[in-house]
Amino acid sequence: KKLGFLHMLFFASALIVQLLMASRIIKSLGIIGSLILEPLVMFVNVIMLTFQFNALSAIMTKMSFEITHVIYQNAYLSSFYTIESRVRENAREFMEGILKPLGAMIGMVIILNLQNFLLDETLNFSINTIMAISLLIIIFILWNIKKKYTLEATNILQKEGEHFEKFTALEVLSQKGHANAT
Repeated sequence: KKLGFLHMLFFASALIVQLLMASRIIKSLGIIGSLILEPLVMFVNVIMLTFQFNALSAIMTKMSFEITHVIYQNAYLSSFYTIESRVRENAREFMEGILKPLGAMIGMVIILNLQNFLLDETLNFSINTIMAISLLIIIFILWNIKKKYTLEATNILQKEGEHFEKFTALEVLSQKGHANAT
């Protein structure tokens, strides 16, 4: 009953954020800032879990993941509008059909190998350290992608093409976080 109640609480809070706050957060942070939000919050949670693991920290981690993942997912789907419409679906299928499962498999192989070589005392710390380093790398990559994201949207405006794509590119460039977008 308690676990079911917690799941209801997690998903209810995610639904409230989705309905009432996600679009405002994305508008205020921009697409790339919204994408950075989840790994940044998860980095803080990994540090918290490393040094203070208990039921409350686990619940807070799950709650913050569900809330920030809603924002991340909306920003992630919105980011595909900077890709030309003829390759947009292929890019999404590649990301979700190949890269995402490949990342899950690589992560699982790393965890299984660590489990074979490390003792229980160091295993948790080692996994948390790898997760923290991975999250920092993701934050760094997302931070550096901002310029390419702006450039891709401006390229759509300069090419001959459909007006719908140009309006979408203008909408993308009007969001916060684009340097020299004008």
